[in-house]
Amino acid sequence: MKRPFASIGFTYLIALLAAIFAGVNASVVLGISCLLLSLLLFCRKSTPKRLSALVLTAGIAFFAYFGAYQINVSPVSALDDSDATVSGTVTELPSEAYGRFYYVIETDSVMPEDGTEKSSDIPQRLKIRVSSTNAIELEAYDRLTAKVHLSKPTGSDEGLNTRNYYAAKNIYLTGFIYDYQPYTVTPGESHPFYYYALKVRERMTEALRALLPPRQSGLVCGVLLGDKSGLDEAVRDNFQITGVSHMLSVSGMHMAIIGQFLLWTLLYFGIPKRGAALAASVGVFCFMAVTGFVPSVVRSGVMSILYLLGIGIRKQADPINSLGFAMLVLTVPNPFAAGDTGLLLSFSATLGILLFSGRIQARLNRWTESIGVLKRLFRGLNSTIAATVSATVFTSPIVALTFGELSLVAPLSNLLMEFPAAIMLLCGFLTSIFYYIPVINFLAMPFGLGAGIAANYLMECAAWLASLPMASIPVTQEVLLISLIVFAAASVVIVMIRWEGFRLRLTACTTAFLLVFTALGAGFEQEALEIGVLNTGNGSSVVLIRDQQAAVLCSGGGNGAYSRIDAYLRSRGIGRLDYLLISQVDKKTSSGASRLIEEYHPETILVSDQKLPQDKLRRALENRAGVYYFSSRNQTVLWEDLVISVLANKSESWISFTVGQEKFLICPAGGDVADLPEADRDCNFCIAGDTPENAYGLRGDYTILTMYQAEAIEAQEALSNIKIHELVTSKQGNVVISVSETGVTIDTEY
Repeated sequence: MKRPFASIGFTYLIALLAAIFAGVNASVVLGISCLLLSLLLFCRKSTPKRLSALVLTAGIAFFAYFGAYQINVSPVSALDDSDATVSGTVTELPSEAYGRFYYVIETDSVMPEDGTEKSSDIPQRLKIRVSSTNAIELEAYDRLTAKVHLSKPTGSDEGLNTRNYYAAKNIYLTGFIYDYQPYTVTPGESHPFYYYALKVRERMTEALRALLPPRQSGLVCGVLLGDKSGLDEAVRDNFQITGVSHMLSVSGMHMAIIGQFLLWTLLYFGIPKRGAALAASVGVFCFMAVTGFVPSVVRSGVMSILYLLGIGIRKQADPINSLGFAMLVLTVPNPFAAGDTGLLLSFSATLGILLFSGRIQARLNRWTESIGVLKRLFRGLNSTIAATVSATVFTSPIVALTFGELSLVAPLSNLLMEFPAAIMLLCGFLTSIFYYIPVINFLAMPFGLGAGIAANYLMECAAWLASLPMASIPVTQEVLLISLIVFAAASVVIVMIRWEGFRLRLTACTTAFLLVFTALGAGFEQEALEIGVLNTGNGSSVVLIRDQQAAVLCSGGGNGAYSRIDAYLRSRGIGRLDYLLISQVDKKTSSGASRLIEEYHPETILVSDQKLPQDKLRRALENRAGVYYFSSRNQTVLWEDLVISVLANKSESWISFTVGQEKFLICPAGGDVADLPEADRDCNFCIAGDTPENAYGLRGDYTILTMYQAEAIEAQEALSNIKIHELVTSKQGNVVISVSETGVTIDTEY
């Protein structure tokens, strides 16, 4: 079998991906079918044995997924939505996001709070991710004992979502620490190799943050180390819109730059080539540890190490075979790694470059052969264009499947940003190293300056490209499915037909059809009113959409609310707002609200008549038409039948809106139901980002809690009188309600 690792590795990955989408029960059926088909093919003498081996590989992959699910996922179901006292070791650096602090713990004791003792039914050795409202003073490999509420991560067992993202990291439960309960922290007695890698990561981050402003250091840390905790939300969104979010995951580009830099440095100082290659491979492994051994890092690191080892033993490694081997290294120990989006993006981009970049570059070189003195310049440009086009084409289906949108400027953005990103990565790496070398630490300054300049360029370039009309278009699941079927059919025809001219024409026509079909699919109108209650932490953010017209109702919410609202609007193809309601003005909501105004130019803005602070929101509202302030009761009619009402009491504002016979009530933070008129207490849907006082006075059919799970548990008891149907966004994701003449449908999305 030619390239056995490539054939087996790719087949194994594709089968695991199919199992993730089909589900655990279907994977058994698929596994049995593949085993029977493999046996049938093996018995037929006319069938190549390679085909039988590949079908057998797929069958093994399906059973591996089923086995991993039964061993790792099924046992933790007993702990879903339960309280327990856990003890274990913190195995990652603590992180902060959206006002909460997060810790990854490998437990050795899990004691449920229902009074049961340890039993074989309750797994003890788990890897969990928990959060707390207040920071806990600890560091990596300290021991923590605390009472926590455990639950499965948001999402379902099928598809690319948050649950499978954590499963790829061997995390099957998340939760929160009860801050009011006592906890104990014990310093770690022993420190493994990974502890020192984490300390290096921490020191590198500190160096970059010491020399660079927050926005620049956040981007450099994101690109160099994959640490997105300090990344500005606007930068993250712009990178996603322009199709370069893969730069924020440590991948092949990172490992190639680090590996080649280490090899060149060692050769420069006179180290023999064989020894330099072996030492550089050790350096790459250490950098893999520093960046956390995430799947995309392991994939690129294994390929880089194989390349360097090939130099060391004077044997050239086959890159496609190395890619297949890397996939096996990742997915055999953990079949859920196939569901890691970063890995899929890294794999597809690398495969596209390996398969087509050389051919595209050769054709471009023939076209520019007669240019003369500029021929060498165009050869370098052709190489960049070929790699960009190859990677973009192969990653686009993954991006559309994961983010629900397709970036039309991705080829241009990759072309403009790939090289500066490499410069920033290398400068950032040298900055963080030189910063701690006493004699030559002054060298950190010029390299830090270079990293900062490159970061500024990348942020400005991404912002400009994201602002272009139709920079990205939403892709629905139906449109994506039809597009993939057409793409697969065209691929089969292209492989079977040997006429080169026909291949090129068919490829061009297929590409044009997919782009036009996707663009038209993004504009399909909807007669029903879509109500999106978003998962934005504590606080309520509601998006109303009908016929590509949109309104946003904001009642509190953290710093990440804007990012979730923006992502939801873009996924629906919304570029402008008819109406924006800001019922609560504070530092947390001000920045996000101002960005909504700047990005979506609302025709009407209704703002609470509170004293606005001297910040971005006040500047965004100045000299803008269509801005109105409310101090008591206000009513607005949108799209003929949608009535939005605001009732201001003291410093809180209750929001209700009615369409047809359905009434929705949004409870404000710190609200008191006693201040609400009796007629306004009846609703079909009660949306609460905080528990109101005297909640027993509310009457309704559905409760949607838009808050973290720690607060949701307390709210469930207070709102038990209307808990006929209950949804929690922090656990179930966005709640999407469709109201039409035929009735009401409720769905969730992650």
